[in-house]
Amino acid sequence: MGPYPRTSKGKSYILVATDCFSRWTEAYTLGTATTKNITETLEREFFSRFGYPRVCLSDNGPQFVSNDMLSAIERWGAEGWTTPTYHPRANPVERRNQDLKKGLRAALTNGKHTT
Repeated sequence: MGPYPRTSKGKSYILVATDCFSRWTEAYTLGTATTKNITETLEREFFSRFGYPRVCLSDNGPQFVSNDMLSAIERWGAEGWTTPTYHPRANPVERRNQDLKKGLRAALTNGKHTT
């Protein structure tokens, strides 16, 4: 998600990862939303604690359908699935994204974007 106003730590994007079985969701701030930053963050922060997924579901953003992402998904031993274009409800993360955006909007309106 993003870009948002840059934080004091140079972050302006948010990566949201959800375990669809447990519905556990985590959000990570990123300086840039590149495939490399996304895969490294998932491996370091999410998969290191919860294990590699069987399926990696994403929207059709260029960083999620790139050859580097497809290689990473293959390296993880997972299947890569994308949601239909223009149909965000098919992605279970989208509801959490809506809630997160609502909270961010409120925080940014109050000038609290220091993380």
